[in-house]
Amino acid sequence: MRLHSSPHQLAQNTGVQIVRRDFVYVSNLLSLTRLVLAPFIFLSIVHYERAITLTLGCLAVLSDLLDGYMARRLKLPSDLGKILDPIADKVVISAALYGLFYSKHYDFPLWVVGIVVIRDVFIVIGSIYLAYQIRFITRSNRWGKCATVFLSIALVLYVLDVAGPISFYVLCVGIAFIGISSWSYSRRLIRLLRTDVPQHKKLL
Repeated sequence: MRLHSSPHQLAQNTGVQIVRRDFVYVSNLLSLTRLVLAPFIFLSIVHYERAITLTLGCLAVLSDLLDGYMARRLKLPSDLGKILDPIADKVVISAALYGLFYSKHYDFPLWVVGIVVIRDVFIVIGSIYLAYQIRFITRSNRWGKCATVFLSIALVLYVLDVAGPISFYVLCVGIAFIGISSWSYSRRLIRLLRTDVPQHKKLL
């Protein structure tokens, strides 16, 4: 579903469909790979294994780039993929953020972890509510993607112990995009729930 679709078009959703074969699609397996990598990224950060952290981080980024490409290339888009992709991104970022805060080797601000966790909880709850009420699966918007990119860059800079101000400024840019993406998501959520309410009820 395109981000610039009209509210009426967004309401014309036939429902969330997840079937068993979706789990063996290459694109979805790549998203699942990121979920598997998340705890190892956390542990490598906590134990100050920077080479391992960077290697696992590169694998996570590569899988993120490839899953969307493979879905389009093989023409195998799925509702499961729309759910797994953003969840995998959030889990990996959260694992890295918490690892940096938890580790005694890094001076990482707790308030950043709090903002990201609150944003992710808000989006997950909103997405579940949309899926239940109008059978619609939200996709990450461009602002959310920008936030993920800058947060990822900031995490790499922190892991590499790059000069504090540079890492912090990049991190702040990522946080700014989180604020913009949250505002954009909230507007879209309200717009979807207000659109053609009687028709939404028919889908339940």
